[in-house]
Amino acid sequence: MASVSMAKVVRVEDVEPKTPYCANESLGTEMMTVSVIEDEQKRKSIISVESQVSSDKMYPLPENWPKILQLARPRSCELTNIWTPCLRKAVSHIELLQNAIQQSFESLNEKQLLQKNLQQTSEYAGGKRQLKFPGAVDEKAMISNEDQFSYRQSSTRMLSSRGLSSVKNDLSVFGVGAYVEEGLGSEKNDIPYLGAQEVIDEVIILLARLENDWHETQEAYLKEVARTEMLRAKIDELRLRRLKELPALVQREHETCIMDLSELQWHLAYTTHNEEKAQQRYKTAEKINSHLKEDIAFVKQHVPLVQEKLILEVEAMDKIRKAQGDTDQELVMTNQRLAKTQMKSTEAITKAETERGYIKKELDRVREDLASISEELNEAKMTFNAYIHQVNDVSQQLIDNEQEMKVLQVKNENAKVAEEMQATKVRNLQSKLTQAGFEYRRLENENDQLEQELNTTKNRNNHRLQDLENQVTALEVKHKTIFHKNQEITMDIEDCEEKIARCNQQKISDEKNVARINREMEKTGDMLHKTMESYKGIAALNHHLHGQRAVELDKTFQVEQKLKITVETLRKHVKDEMHTRTVLNARISSDGNEIEKTKVESAKKNEKIQSIADEVERAVSAVLEKVEKLRSAKAERQQLKNNLTTKLKDTETMHKESQEKLTKTIEKLEPQHHTVKNELKNLNDQLHEMERSTQMMKSKIEEMDAAQQMMERSVKTSEETIAVLTSEREELNLQITSGRKLNADLLKQYNDMQERSKESENKHKALMKDREAVLKKYEADKTRYKEINKDLASRYRQLQNYYLLTKEQMLKSYEERIQLEAAITDVKQLSSIQSKLQGALAEYFKLSGLYNEAELCKLEKESSHNADRVSELQVSMEQALEQISQFLSSQMDVQMVKQIALDTVMKRSEQVVLPNISQVKSGLSTLSSVVNSRQPTAVV
Repeated sequence: MASVSMAKVVRVEDVEPKTPYCANESLGTEMMTVSVIEDEQKRKSIISVESQVSSDKMYPLPENWPKILQLARPRSCELTNIWTPCLRKAVSHIELLQNAIQQSFESLNEKQLLQKNLQQTSEYAGGKRQLKFPGAVDEKAMISNEDQFSYRQSSTRMLSSRGLSSVKNDLSVFGVGAYVEEGLGSEKNDIPYLGAQEVIDEVIILLARLENDWHETQEAYLKEVARTEMLRAKIDELRLRRLKELPALVQREHETCIMDLSELQWHLAYTTHNEEKAQQRYKTAEKINSHLKEDIAFVKQHVPLVQEKLILEVEAMDKIRKAQGDTDQELVMTNQRLAKTQMKSTEAITKAETERGYIKKELDRVREDLASISEELNEAKMTFNAYIHQVNDVSQQLIDNEQEMKVLQVKNENAKVAEEMQATKVRNLQSKLTQAGFEYRRLENENDQLEQELNTTKNRNNHRLQDLENQVTALEVKHKTIFHKNQEITMDIEDCEEKIARCNQQKISDEKNVARINREMEKTGDMLHKTMESYKGIAALNHHLHGQRAVELDKTFQVEQKLKITVETLRKHVKDEMHTRTVLNARISSDGNEIEKTKVESAKKNEKIQSIADEVERAVSAVLEKVEKLRSAKAERQQLKNNLTTKLKDTETMHKESQEKLTKTIEKLEPQHHTVKNELKNLNDQLHEMERSTQMMKSKIEEMDAAQQMMERSVKTSEETIAVLTSEREELNLQITSGRKLNADLLKQYNDMQERSKESENKHKALMKDREAVLKKYEADKTRYKEINKDLASRYRQLQNYYLLTKEQMLKSYEERIQLEAAITDVKQLSSIQSKLQGALAEYFKLSGLYNEAELCKLEKESSHNADRVSELQVSMEQALEQISQFLSSQMDVQMVKQIALDTVMKRSEQVVLPNISQVKSGLSTLSSVVNSRQPTAVV
C-alpha cells in the first residue's frame, strides 16, 4: 500500500541556527531514549502475553467426546492409515497462527512505541520554536490510517539508520500533526482475520479421530490378549488330555490317522468347492453366452438394414448435390442473361442490326435449356425408378416394416411434386420467351425459392446424416463391448473345461492307484503267508530256548519301553517349551519395537499436544506391565525347563544302570550260546531264504510307499519290524530264545495291519459309495437345473423379442409423428409462401403489364419498318412448324425434332430480316405446346 507521510521537510532558513555539537548531542539523546522505551515496551508486552496465557480459560470438550458429529465428514487422508501427515498439517497451521499472532503483537508494540516516541519528541520540541506547515489542513482529509502507520515506521527507521551521519548533510526537521492520536485509536480496533476458529475446529476433530483410533487399537489389543490366553489354556488342556488318555504307540498311530483324515477331508472339501465354483461359473457363462448370442443375432439381423439405409441416404445426397450443381449452373446462366438483357437496354439503337444474332443466341439458350430440362427429366425418371426399386426391396425384406413403405411413398410423392415443379419451370421458361424484358425479376424470385428449398433439404439431410452417424457409432461401440465380453466368456469357459478335464484325469488316476494298491496288498498278503509258514517251522525249533529268556527279556523290554516313553514325553515337553520360548522372544521383540515406536510418537505428541501424550504414556505403562508379566511367565518356564533337564539326567543314569544289568545277563548266557551255535548252522540256509523274501518284501513295500501316501506309515512300521527281524536273525547266535516272542509280536502286528487294512478298505468303499451317491444327486440336480435354465432362457428370449417388437412399434409411431409434424410444418410454410407469392405475382403482373405495354409500343414503332420481312419469316415459320408436326406424328425423338426445327429456323433467319416479336412468341408457344404434349408419353 502506498503511504503518505505526515512529515514536512522545512528549509534551514526557517529554523534557528545551532552548533554542530548541539545537533549531535540532541540526536544522541533521542536515540538513547528510543532504545530505552523499546526495551520497556518489549518487557511490558511479554509480561502482558504471559498474564494472558495464565489467565486463559480451559474450555470444555464438545459433546459425545470423542465420537463427535464432525467425524462423519470426509477427510483428505481417507485412503491411508497413517496420521503423521494430518498431524504435520495441523502443527503447520498452528505455527502459522502463532506467527500471525506474533506479527500482529509486534505491529501493535511498534505502534505503541512510535506513539510514545512521537509524544516524547513533541514534548522535547515544545519549548522551542513552533513550526508551521502550509497546506497541512488540506492533507488531513486525504491521508488514511494506514498511511499514518507507514509514516511512523519510516520515521523510526530514519532515526535508527541515519544517526549522527545526518548532521553532516543538510538539516531537515520532521513535524507531526495534531491528529495522530485519532489514527492510533482507530488502528487498535482493526483486528485482522486469522481463521483461528477453523484451525481449532480441525485440530479438535483430529484429536477426536486420534482418540477413537487409540480406543479401537486398545480394544483390539485386549481382544487379542484374551484370545491368546484362551488358546493357551485350550492347548494345555489338550496336551494333558493326550498325555493321560493315549499311550505313545497309539498316540502315534492316532496322529497319523488324524493327519491322513484331515488331508483327505481338505482335499475333498477343496475339490467340492472347486466343483461348485466351476458349476456356478459354467452356469453364469452359459447364461451370458446365450444373452450375447441373442444380442449378436439381433444386431446381425438389423445391421444390414441400417447399412442399406445409409447407402440409400448417401445416394440421395449425391443426387441432391448434383441437383445443386445444376441449379448453380442455372444461376450462372440467369446472371449471364441479366447482363445480356442490360446490354439490350443500352443497345436499343443498334438492336435492329444485332437482332438476328440475338435470336440465334436465344435459340441456343433455348436448346441448352431444353437439354437441361431433358436431363432433369431423365434424372427424375432415374430417381423414380430408384425409389420403385427401393420400395420393392424393402417390401421383400421387411414385410412388417410399414413405416419404411410410408417413407418411400412420401419420397415418391415428393419426386412427383419435384417433377411438377420442373414442369412449371418449363412453362416458366416458355413464358420467359414471351416476357423477355422481365426475366431478371422472375429469375430472382425463382432463385430465392430454390435457395429456400435447398436450405430446407440441406438441413433435413444434415440432421438425418447426424442421426445415422450417431446410431452407427453407438452400434460400433456396443459391438466392440459385446465382442470383448464374448472373448472373456470363451476364455472362462475354456478354463472351466480344462479344470473339469483335470478333475476327470485326477479321478481316473486315483481309481487306478486304488486298484494298484489293492493288488499290491494282495501280493504282500501272499508273501507274508509264505513267510509265516516258514517262520512257524523255525519257531517250533526255537520254542524250547525261548522259555528261559522270556521272563528276563519281558522285564527288560518293559523297563526300556517305560524309559522310552518318559524320554519321548520329556522331549515333547522340551520342544513345546522351546517353541513357547521362541514365540515369547518374538512377542517380546515385537512388543519392544512397538514400545519404541510408541515412545517416539509420544515424544512428538508431547511436543505438540500434551493431552495425547498423557494418554499414550498410560498405554505404554500398560504395555510395560504386560511385558513384565510375560517376563515373569518366562522365568517360571525357565525354571520348568531346568527341572526337566534334571529329570533327563536322572533318566540317563537309570538307562546306564539298565544297560549294565543287561550286560551281566548276557555274560551269564554266553556258555549257552556255544551249545546253540551248532543248531543255528542248520538254520542259516533257511535264514538266507528268509532274507531274500525280506528283500523282496522291502522292494514291494517301497513300491507301496511310492504308490500311496495313505499306506506310508503302515509300511514304515512293517519295515521296522522287518529290520528288527533281520537284526535278530544276525544276532541269533546270542538271542535264539527271543524268536518266539518276536513271532508272536509280528503275528499281532500282522493281524492289526490286516484289520486296519480291512477297516480302511471298508471306509474307502463307504466313502466311494457316498461320493457316487452325491455325484448322482449332483448330476440329477445339474440336469434338472439345465432344464430350468433352458425354460428360463426361452422365456427370456420371448420377453426380449416382445420388448424389441414393442420398442420398434413405438419407434415407428414416434417417427410417424415426427414426419407428420414435419409435413404439417412444411404445408404451413408452403401455404404462407404461396400466399406471399400470390400477392407478389399479382403486383408483378400489374407492373409487367404496364411495362409490356410500353415496350410493345416501342417495339411496334421499331418493327413497322420490318413488316415485309416478318411476313416472309412467318411463312417460313409455318413451313417449319408443319415439318415439326410431321416429325412428331412419325414418333421421332423429341430432341431430334427440336434440333431440326431450330436448324431450319436458323437457315431461314440468315436469309430473312428480323421478324415480328409477336409472331416469334406465337411460334415458340406452339413449340412448347408440342413439347408438353410429348412429355406424358416419355414419362410413361
